Amino acid sequence: MIMRYSLKFPTLVQYFFVLGNSIFLHFRFWKVPQQTNSYMSNKWPLKLPCAYLNTQESSRIETFLKRIQDG
Repeated sequence: MIMRYSLKFPTLVQYFFVLGNSIFLHFRFWKVPQQTNSYMSNKWPLKLPCAYLNTQESSRIETFLKRIQDG
């Protein structure tokens, strides 16, 4: 019975070691996507007002599609 628990103990240690490494890597590289997302979100306000203004100019679908293709 003691041998059973001694065999499970190293696997438990390995489990926590792998879990700790994965948590460390998750928080270590979390800042990289955040910076790219903030960079991309800075570009969105430049594109969205133009699309919003194009939709407000005319209610007909033909001119709406034509203006977006020209822009």
